[in-house]
Amino acid sequence: MASKPGILTDWPWKPLGSFKGERDDQILFTGILFYVFNRTFPQASGLPFWRTDGMILIILLHVGPVEFLYYWLHRALHHHYLYSRYHSHHHSSIVTQPITSVIHPFAEHIAYFMLFAIPLLTSVFTGTASIASVFLYVIFIDFMNNMGHCNFELIPNWLFSIFPPLKYIMYTPSFHSLHHTQFRTNYSLFMPFYDYIYNTLDKSSDTLYQNSLKRTEDSPDVVYLMHLTTPESIYHLQLGFASLASKPYIHSKWDAINKLIEESIIEADKKGVKGEELNGYGALYVQKNPGLKVKVVDGSSLVVAIVLNSIPKGTTQVLLRGKLTKVAYAIAFALCQRGIQVATLHKHEKEKLKVMLPTIPETNLLVHTKSSTHKNWLPRRVMSGWRIAGILHAKEGWDEHECGHTMLEIDRVWKATLRHGFRPLATPTKNKTATINILIRAK
Repeated sequence: MASKPGILTDWPWKPLGSFKGERDDQILFTGILFYVFNRTFPQASGLPFWRTDGMILIILLHVGPVEFLYYWLHRALHHHYLYSRYHSHHHSSIVTQPITSVIHPFAEHIAYFMLFAIPLLTSVFTGTASIASVFLYVIFIDFMNNMGHCNFELIPNWLFSIFPPLKYIMYTPSFHSLHHTQFRTNYSLFMPFYDYIYNTLDKSSDTLYQNSLKRTEDSPDVVYLMHLTTPESIYHLQLGFASLASKPYIHSKWDAINKLIEESIIEADKKGVKGEELNGYGALYVQKNPGLKVKVVDGSSLVVAIVLNSIPKGTTQVLLRGKLTKVAYAIAFALCQRGIQVATLHKHEKEKLKVMLPTIPETNLLVHTKSSTHKNWLPRRVMSGWRIAGILHAKEGWDEHECGHTMLEIDRVWKATLRHGFRPLATPTKNKTATINILIRAK
């Protein structure tokens, strides 16, 4: 939010509240505008797939009016009156992310859409528009905008060596990062030549670009191993991955998966990684590589600690979901010791608990029969307990593996979690049966 929010700061559908997320705003706005334009102007319908003259027209209009008007609009937004009411919201991100590119008050989005509509509407009114030109221009804007805010230099130097004038017509992530740290330089949209013309170029732009490319590879403290197993797991992966080396639930692929995990652990050990999180027992890899300095962490102890310290007072039942592993057995054992009943969804799961926990009274184990629904997405700044466990292992410098059937001291793990600023994600309950999330919110 801007320091002094002005008129049209909020989106008009803000009163919808939980019916949409903040990231839906621009999607809704774009869809509404394109629909209105298509219904208002008959010539916007029935476009051909390709027209070369329309493509050239859009390029010229972007290089000319759009870049020029954006430059001066951007400078105006840095005037203290407009900056405090609007643009300061965007600049609250000094260390930018791709999503920063579309974080603006509603009034700014209106201004930007008016600018980007110049090439599109002109091509429509002149009868030179095409499906390809419209889609490619919108994709170009989104790609360049996200790239400029990614805070990672990925434009290779050889591009500028082959064609030196390119630096005047294409910016880089390091170029725009200076605008977010220096504020009064590098105002251009995607083509820096207006900063050269009006002398607002940051003098360190070229130096920062070269230094960013020369940076040595960082050695991480923690490595988190994961692979695609179900369609939903794509949401837990970074954008882009080298390959998919496994198919879910196929036994013939397990050896290949285990080999890849082992190679990843050895590679991390060579790079000096302190801790490596592994969602599995993992004892095999430690046994095959007894000289490992990197510690393999499956996060089991922290998961148990999260559950035990997240149950609301007065809870009489806890529902266990998922596969019964050493984590589930440890949680069930600790809960039953506290007099809390443990429920499972299926009868065979209850029978497994009875076999693994023979000292627990059968009255403490039951099959859950009531249905309930839960959200399957996470708010910002929330991570799984397994991921946090590896971070804690590295931060605390614990010189022991947590894999196989090994469990760390739960109280020690929990105290370290709180000491480093992590808190359990609160889940509201309407009855005395609790479903516990193995999730932690970072400060």
